Amino acid sequence: MKKNTTRLLTFFLFLSVLILIISGIFYYIFMHHYLLQVHSEIGAETTASLQNPYEGWYHIKGYILSEEEVFTKENVMADTDDEDTRLVLLEINLKNYKDTALSDKALNDIATILDGIEENQKQIILRFLYDWDGKAKQSEPSSIEQIMSHMDQVATVVNEHVDSIYIMQGIFVGDCGEMHDSIYMDNDSMTTLAKHLAEVIDPSIFLSVRTPQHYRIINETYDTLTASDAFQDTLASRMGLFNDGMMGSVYDLGTYGDGTFDPNSTDYTMKGNREQELQFQNALCTYVPNGGEAILDNSYNDFENAIIDLNTMHVSYLNIDYDAAVMDKWRQSTYIGDDIWNGSNGLDYIASHLGYRFVIQDWDIDSSRGSFSRTADLTIAIQNNGFSNAYRPMDLTCTLVDTESGDITELPVDTDPRFFPAGETTEVSVTLPLNEIGEGTYDVYLSLYDPATDEEILFANENNQSAYGCSIGSLSIASGFTFEK
Repeated sequence: MKKNTTRLLTFFLFLSVLILIISGIFYYIFMHHYLLQVHSEIGAETTASLQNPYEGWYHIKGYILSEEEVFTKENVMADTDDEDTRLVLLEINLKNYKDTALSDKALNDIATILDGIEENQKQIILRFLYDWDGKAKQSEPSSIEQIMSHMDQVATVVNEHVDSIYIMQGIFVGDCGEMHDSIYMDNDSMTTLAKHLAEVIDPSIFLSVRTPQHYRIINETYDTLTASDAFQDTLASRMGLFNDGMMGSVYDLGTYGDGTFDPNSTDYTMKGNREQELQFQNALCTYVPNGGEAILDNSYNDFENAIIDLNTMHVSYLNIDYDAAVMDKWRQSTYIGDDIWNGSNGLDYIASHLGYRFVIQDWDIDSSRGSFSRTADLTIAIQNNGFSNAYRPMDLTCTLVDTESGDITELPVDTDPRFFPAGETTEVSVTLPLNEIGEGTYDVYLSLYDPATDEEILFANENNQSAYGCSIGSLSIASGFTFEK
């Protein structure tokens, strides 16, 4: 009898322990099963002008350095204070020092000019030159060593303004600094000057040369950049193009030739025809900037033709003042398409597509890790509707804001927007640590920042501005198997 009682007690004890273990397992499963609900409320794409940095229209501002001229930061700020551009092409004329070193005053004047433009929160496209009158051979230094010495001197000032100087155009020589009609534009001298400039200027600043042919001669290659080559601080990966004859003729006023180049040749002096050079730029300028001036009203810059070539060349910046006849023609043209731009005037369409233009298309939760995982992947689709990629590093962040407590969770997105191709949609994802975030309902935002200026980059969506970025909807997180009603 006692044995039976003992066995019965042992059984009930075992059963109780088993029930506790099973209950604990079920409780653990219940508490660690996360139910996620996405409420996507992405604003529609907008045609509004975004005024983001490193893209769009520019005005030219020029200054001649001398021992007599007095520059003040306030005057420079007044010269460059406009609301319709984020870029300025700054031309600094050194002709008064053609055969001598730049004085301390001249270097201080350069610093003052840069400080004034920087104060206006403009990104600077910088061009040093010796000529504005089409007489470079008369106004340039008599030795290449003097030009290289000037490069050394200005670098000490330029490198202190890396957050505002975006691009340096040219190699100081040529009519208007445009790399033609100079005694220093033979292949050896051109290459020497370009490589020396690259050595002394901070590698975060892009360099640009006038034609694709110049690029190939200097870098001794017909190859264009690949994703693995891009942004590596090599000369080839930081050298873009500036074209001040853009769409001015079938040759872009000497930019292209009649024949074709052989990409397997070691003769890098060959020019391709328009079609071949446009395709070269299409590949190269995926990863380096391209811009300039659209000039001389002709069929090549008719609006319908222009938007095709601007997109092919990945143009990110243009002079808004020259050529006025071309700007007027675009303004009087109308975009016809099956998208939100239908009916827009051509100038506005081009303005809004110069450079990058990011549109948030969709987002969702990837449940591929399983319902019982302590993490979930939030995936976001971003389309780049601009003519070009972005070329400066940008930080993408997903922010969750608790709708009850206001608590904020910031989640950096491990991606590089410089590799969001023009005309394509890129998916990025961020891992949500569900245990750390906790249950609740959260408003979800996506923000993009330029670390150089700590400035927010706007998405081309409605509702694109808030304290946390662009609102894309809300996310509900609950433990268990059903949401409470």
